[in-house]
Amino acid sequence: MKLIQTVAPTTNSVTLEEMKNFLRVLHSDDDEMITSMILMAEQSAELIMNRQIMPCTYELYFDAMASEMILPRPPFISLESFQTLDETIWSDVTEYELDDKSTPASLHPTSWGTISPAKNGVRVVYRAGWSDATKVPEPIKAWVKIQVSTYYENRESFVVGISVSELPASHVDSLIERYRICNT
Repeated sequence: MKLIQTVAPTTNSVTLEEMKNFLRVLHSDDDEMITSMILMAEQSAELIMNRQIMPCTYELYFDAMASEMILPRPPFISLESFQTLDETIWSDVTEYELDDKSTPASLHPTSWGTISPAKNGVRVVYRAGWSDATKVPEPIKAWVKIQVSTYYENRESFVVGISVSELPASHVDSLIERYRICNT
């Protein structure tokens, strides 16, 4: 299985304005850096949760058909195409069942036809992520804001002359733990 993000998200779950309010930043000098930190925090959350936060498009390749083909990085939005490669021609698979109620979603081919095995010979193109920022659960947004705040306030690897103690990881990470998908 090979997963490639072909179209990246065009927006973030937390806007620059929301983040600046959270940080209590009134100037625009750090806007580019804060925007970059939002993206870093969202990508970290996605890795931890095995989920896609904002809408994007994925191409998923398999070496062969299977009775169940899991579509990683939920939530699932839509199936764009399901194809197989025969020699050099991609053909649409039209007989399948889509389980888009499960998390993660999955495809179940009902007819495999005459498919010759080929490396990356089955291609699924789909969209994943919450449809817009208003649909992203608040605990995920809170986790992103806390991470950005930490990055913003501690831009160096070392803190000199200040006594610092970190909150237990479970305190912050518990915000997104319930959204974590295992084994996808």
